[in-house]
Amino acid sequence: MGWEPISDRLIRARFASNYCNLTILQCCPPTNEAEEDVKDDFYEQLQREVSKILQHDMLLINGDLNAKVGNTNSRTEDAIGRHGCGTINDNGERLVEFCLSNRCIIGGNIFPHRDIHKLSWRSPDGNTVNQIDHVIVNKKWQRSLLDVKVHRGPDIGSDHHLLIAKIRLKLRATPTIKQRHRGFDVNRLRAPEVKQEFTIELRNRFSTLETEDREDQDIVETTWDNIIRVYKDTVKKILGFRKKKDKRCG
Repeated sequence: MGWEPISDRLIRARFASNYCNLTILQCCPPTNEAEEDVKDDFYEQLQREVSKILQHDMLLINGDLNAKVGNTNSRTEDAIGRHGCGTINDNGERLVEFCLSNRCIIGGNIFPHRDIHKLSWRSPDGNTVNQIDHVIVNKKWQRSLLDVKVHRGPDIGSDHHLLIAKIRLKLRATPTIKQRHRGFDVNRLRAPEVKQEFTIELRNRFSTLETEDREDQDIVETTWDNIIRVYKDTVKKILGFRKKKDKRCG
């Protein structure tokens, strides 16, 4: 339905479905080591965009959120579920607070997978693994989120593993616009006077076309298009279009 790049860290897209419209915010917040004001600016921007989402839309917030939310969910189960990994960090606390304020839940933490299917990032030295990529959904549509799982098989040339979410939401196909074809009334050529008028008009137009072609240096590329244009213009002027038949019974 539309998309908009918000910043170098955030983009929004909206899709139509048979049940509700789907808004996706794809984002990449600052790392945990970034300055506090930089983090504040990002979450303020994210909050402004979420506030614009229509109430009935399904909302997904995806991306490398650089946030560890941990496996301790005391008083925050509504936001992080029961199946997180590791220990929460500052970015994780910000993300959990954001989810609680906006009635959202982190999808990867509500499905009981093994850690190998939840840890999405490995450090370049291979010694550290974290769960920092997330799919977040507004709680109203939580039941439409069927699974969130890390897949380690695909080689995507990144230190992140592929995170796949399964969603039960039937997107609506973009309708094709059928253009009505209007046929020319060629039956009028059966009348001798119309046929003569058509012939004269066509001859005059081709005479003019020959003059134009002499002035045109790119004759090979344009002659065929000009011939088609002359015939179409002449037919429209002299013959016109067929009239729609009246299907009403007498």
